[in-house]
Amino acid sequence: FFFANTVRDDYLGIDEINPRAVTESIFDADLQQYAPQMGPIYALNEFNFKAAHQFLMPRAVAYSAGLLSYFFRGQLELSLPEDKVYALVDTSPAGCGNPCGFRKIKLKLKNTTPGDEVMGRGTLLAVVKYRRNVCYTPTLSGDFGGPQFFGNACRSDEYIAKSQAWDVTQSVTRSEAQPYTFDFGLDPIPLDATDVSLQVVFRGQLGEEADAVAVTTQDIAEPNYFSVSNVTDYIYDTPGDGRYHALPYGFWSATIPMDTVRLSFADLTGPAAATISRLDGGQHAQLAFLTAKTRPRYWLTSQSSYDPYVNYEFALQEFVLDEATDIYQRDCPVTLRRGLYRQWNTHLEFYQEVYSHRIGTAAEEQGALLANGDQGGGPRRVISAKLGGYSCAISTTGPSDFSGMTPFTPATATAWQINF
Repeated sequence: FFFANTVRDDYLGIDEINPRAVTESIFDADLQQYAPQMGPIYALNEFNFKAAHQFLMPRAVAYSAGLLSYFFRGQLELSLPEDKVYALVDTSPAGCGNPCGFRKIKLKLKNTTPGDEVMGRGTLLAVVKYRRNVCYTPTLSGDFGGPQFFGNACRSDEYIAKSQAWDVTQSVTRSEAQPYTFDFGLDPIPLDATDVSLQVVFRGQLGEEADAVAVTTQDIAEPNYFSVSNVTDYIYDTPGDGRYHALPYGFWSATIPMDTVRLSFADLTGPAAATISRLDGGQHAQLAFLTAKTRPRYWLTSQSSYDPYVNYEFALQEFVLDEATDIYQRDCPVTLRRGLYRQWNTHLEFYQEVYSHRIGTAAEEQGALLANGDQGGGPRRVISAKLGGYSCAISTTGPSDFSGMTPFTPATATAWQINF
């Protein structure tokens, strides 16, 4: 026989009936003979405990959640810095360091904790969680689309990189996001990182609490690449055999240097994130960057006989395990360009071609002008910049066919000057 009682929930302000609060003891009748003044004897059994669970467990979970919410009530907003990239590194052997990787992350933080609580003195720590593409090579032949990439077999276990702690001597502001730079020099984020997330942890003064914790996490894009190739050490004979020829060829003998190359992910007029003083014919350069999962834009300018100015919005290439399909790959495959595999939609090629009159001897063409847009009687040379498009489709014919050129190698890359 069970006895009921009323259960009062002071938090919700409601009363509920527990129909099996206690059980009458089977020994009650016998015990009453010896101590009638004690009244009924009650007992607890598994039926009573099970009935109590429906009242106790929701409140226990709620109280635990309330404690966790209080201790971790601090909130931070993480955003891109003025440079519009979190990290930037030259990928050449001379520029990347050993081990090669991202050694600095720049970002902005804002205190968004409810209740206007001040986030004061303490420490900030940046943490990057990632997998590794163990098939990676400096030529990117081990990237998705390359001959040394083997799908899911290339995906490693999770790694964690931690920055040096940042001492917060002034409050993390609420009114405007402030810039912070985190040093990963002792634990660089490798270029082969995939499935990347960026986390910032604050520990310190929050309101009246001296040792509070606040955490913010952002799923960011995996390392993307930007590359430039100056292939004007060759010239494409459009009206002739439709192939590239190494200089000197006919009347043409000079490569076209790209001077004062400037790259920015923020705007055209501001400081450049990376520069190259001179990229001559037969030279190439590449850098890698980390940024938010947005649709970013870059500005590239240089000085030469043909002054390329590129203002281009591009789609980031994510490199993750697709949980729906269980396939590990980048959004678009890399493509082979003069011996190296490139991320196609952020690869710029600077080339020259003759597109009117068959190339002959120097004597036959001595009246030809070298300038782009020549209107003289001799052959006309066009100097062009070609950028990969939005799609994954790749042109490898005509002026896009570099298969006959001397291959580039990572060791021959020109280093970017990183201003980050």
